[in-house]
Amino acid sequence: MGNSPSSDPSRVAQTDPLKVVESAWQDQALWSTVATEMADSIRRWRVAAAVAGVLGLFLTVVAGTLTSAAAQDRRTLITTVGVLLLALVPYVRQKMLAPERLQAWVRARNVSELLKEAVYRHLMGVLVAPAAGSAPAEGEPAPAEPPPPATLTRRCRDIKQAAADLAGLAAAATPKPRVRKLVMTLDEYLAERVEGQINYYKKNGEESGQTARRLQTAEFVLGLLAVALGALSGKETPADMGAAAAGQALTTFNTLVPWLTLVAAAASAVTAHIAAARHVELAAKYYATYDLLKSQRDEWLLRPDRQDPAQVKRFVDEVERTISSENGAWVSDWNKSK
Repeated sequence: MGNSPSSDPSRVAQTDPLKVVESAWQDQALWSTVATEMADSIRRWRVAAAVAGVLGLFLTVVAGTLTSAAAQDRRTLITTVGVLLLALVPYVRQKMLAPERLQAWVRARNVSELLKEAVYRHLMGVLVAPAAGSAPAEGEPAPAEPPPPATLTRRCRDIKQAAADLAGLAAAATPKPRVRKLVMTLDEYLAERVEGQINYYKKNGEESGQTARRLQTAEFVLGLLAVALGALSGKETPADMGAAAAGQALTTFNTLVPWLTLVAAAASAVTAHIAAARHVELAAKYYATYDLLKSQRDEWLLRPDRQDPAQVKRFVDEVERTISSENGAWVSDWNKSK
């Protein structure tokens, strides 16, 4: 028993710091899962609300065209379904797309990103101890800076405590197992963190830009269709038009108005989706962060003294500050638009 590995003090001292990093990665994976699940849910409900609103209005318009006595049963059924879909929209927006739920998602993502930043800073030796709660009294020596593992533990604790009210969401999440590095070299940091984030912001910026372009095209087409239907439905009957022609024009008017309403509602739904998803703004922010990270990487690679420990720490700090600034701006923007 006395010679077992677990009783060797030196082995325990070497293992404990790795356990701290492993625990921090587990916390990050948990909160990343919470944020991802909430984002997917919000995205699905947002699309469902838009589709339900347009489809509900479409069914009510179709039901209005079924005027024959033989189609009375079908008209009643279609009208009922359409009304139910329309009634579903405000319920979904109130329950599943409420500002509080959006804010919870933003906060969960922020916790995940802050934990990730803390771990990478710790692995690269640039994690600064959090400020003390109160300054020492005059003449009293300042407390010594805790060792890196303790600094990481305290930083993770502070991050999680700020989102303690979301613990119920974290308790219900089950993150997928993932092997993460417990120690990291500079080359590994460049490949995993720097290149990984450059590719992430480039890919997401392109996707957001393409999505915004598709939605704007759909919005433009629907707007043109609404204008065309409005012009047709509002066309005046000439004074010399006969009674039959005037009656036909009135019938056309009555037929087009409901479809005009449907197209206008669809255009409004697309417009609301663009505003809610903020694809244009996200594309711009993602590209700006991608470009800045790429510039920082290239400038650092050109430095003749880039392997100097002080320059390495400076480079890592610049990279983490850039990523943190983007995340902070992202959180601020969502909180303003909630």
